[in-house]
Order: sequence, then structure tokens, then C-alpha cells
Amino acid sequence: TIKNSSGKTAGEWIDEYVMLEAKALLKSTNMTIQQISDELNFPSQSFFGKFFKRLAGLSPKAYREQNKMIIGCSFLNTIISLRILTLWRKVSFNRKYFGL
Repeated sequence: TIKNSSGKTAGEWIDEYVMLEAKALLKSTNMTIQQISDELNFPSQSFFGKFFKRLAGLSPKAYREQNKMIIGCSFLNTIISLRILTLWRKVSFNRKYFGL
């Protein structure tokens, strides 16, 4: 059986796959939660929300907001890092050029 060979039931494999799809859609699209629910063939947005919260520990909306915030922070960290690198190059050039 599937459970004997993988340690997961067929239902657990399906739930895991659906969650991967749901998380990908929440992170990478501007689809509404209703549209994602429809795309994944849930009978209602409410059922999708309960399913998602049971497996992820938070609502689809909270998951999306949390992951958008992480993306925003990563972007900001990249900008800050590039600015610091630019300033460091200027300082290094001036030190070398002026013999400091």
C-alpha cells in the first residue's frame, strides 16, 4: 500500500499537494482567495479556508500577508545591501586614489 511504502496515506499525499498549490498561488499571484478556492475545486471559500487553516495553522489571508511581508523585507534588505556596497566602493576608491 501507499502508506506502507511512504509512511503517508493517499489522503495525506493529496492534502500535501493541494497545500503546495494553494501556497504557490497565494504567494505568486494576485488571485483572490475565492478564485484560488475555485481553481483548486473546493466547494466554497469557507471550506478552503478551514482546510488551509487546519494544515497551515493560519488562514489563507494571513499566509499571503506574512509571505508578502517577507518578500518586502527581502527587497528592502537587497536595496540596503546594494547601497552599502556602493558607499564602500566609493570609500575604497577614495582611500586608494588619495593614498589614505
